[in-house]
Amino acid sequence: MRIEELTVRPPVTASPATTIQQAAALMARDAVGTLVITEGERVVGIVTDRDVVVRAVAKNLPLDSRIDGVMSMNVIALDAGTDVRDALHAFGQHAVRRLPIVSGGKVSGLLSLD
Repeated sequence: MRIEELTVRPPVTASPATTIQQAAALMARDAVGTLVITEGERVVGIVTDRDVVVRAVAKNLPLDSRIDGVMSMNVIALDAGTDVRDALHAFGQHAVRRLPIVSGGKVSGLLSLD
């Protein structure tokens, strides 16, 4: 089975210039805990609700600070045609809980270990 068969809705994305406040509001509006940060169609980072709390709120960063200051970079993304077994291996190999899915160079989904 390919991972694209597991995706149920498109990922919620934001630009690196999005503020921490805007990112939190976007997460709340779309009821998600993760944003894929993109420049154009290219994945440049990922940010979770935990990142917002631990890397921003706990450090008393201004809410108008850019989200790219607290996002994780060097994101591992998988092609939509990747086999589920290979995706499971990638979770363990890279010690991550979320992997963006790309199709034709565009982010098309988000695979979560949960």
